[in-house]
Formats: sequence, C-alpha cells, structure tokens
Amino acid sequence: MSDFLVSPYTLIRGDLIIARVSALNSIGWSSPSPLNTAGVVVQTTPAQPSALIVNTALTDETQITVIMTA
Repeated sequence: MSDFLVSPYTLIRGDLIIARVSALNSIGWSSPSPLNTAGVVVQTTPAQPSALIVNTALTDETQITVIMTA
C-alpha cells in the first residue's frame, strides 16, 4: 500500500484506487474491465503513539488503563 503514497501515484489516504485490468492467456488478451467506482482506498500503517500514560486511578490487580496521546 505504501507504494501508492509516492511517485508516480502520489495518492493520499482515502483516495480511491481506480484500476482497469486485462488478462492474458494462450488465446490472447481479454477485453479491459470497466473502471471500478468503489472499493479499495489508500490506507497507511497507523503511526506509533508518541507517549503512553498509565492512569493509576483506574489500574488495579486485574486491569491496567493506558492513555495513548498523539
């Protein structure tokens, strides 16, 4: 997916990936498919949180409450 974020595509998160495909076999090429109008959109790997804060007021022997900040 990261290949779509750089040249030559330079798409951004949420952009629709528009494709037309053809198949090749021993008889020859198929007709091209119609362009897709819905489906796969550009996604990225979520960023790593910059800090994790343990909320001790909500933490006990069976539970740890962690707050992620951007």
